[in-house]
Amino acid sequence: MFVFGRILFDIEEQVYKSKKDNFDNYFDCYRGCYLVEMYKGIYDSTELPENLEVLIPRYFVTNKDKTIWNLAGFKKVDFEKVEFPEVVGTAFNENRLMRGELNFKNPITYPGILPSYDYPVVLVDICLALQGKENLIDGEYYHESLTDLDLLHHPKIRTEIYKEIAIDPDKSYYELSEERGFDLARFYE
Repeated sequence: MFVFGRILFDIEEQVYKSKKDNFDNYFDCYRGCYLVEMYKGIYDSTELPENLEVLIPRYFVTNKDKTIWNLAGFKKVDFEKVEFPEVVGTAFNENRLMRGELNFKNPITYPGILPSYDYPVVLVDICLALQGKENLIDGEYYHESLTDLDLLHHPKIRTEIYKEIAIDPDKSYYELSEERGFDLARFYE
């Protein structure tokens, strides 16, 4: 049984080894992690299908457990479409909405969406569960493994936060970061 995903951003390689970090972001929380997107489908072979539909658009996993990752192909990342998980945490002694290199002062103290990541095996379980294949999960599955790591899964709270900070919630990460002087392209050079 196989599921497919793609590494969109390698924190260790693209941020720390490249020394292109501005250090005013949440990347320290994700050091040693990949930002990945996962695709719909459960397959019997490692042959990469032609047309893939995104199931999970953004999720941080540790790069420590590489035993379940195999290279099935290469698809260039369009950095203008990369989106980072939106979390709420403390930065500069204030509550902040954090999204990649961006952070915004935020009046909501604890919506329960904190900077965190998971193991690849948990992500596989999430993919199986989202496709109605819980019977293929070896062990227990917790829905919160997906929903508690990104405001994307809490539209009401997300809308409230973006309204409070007067930012369009539909604006892409690339657009927002460019407006604030961060060019995501530098990490993909």
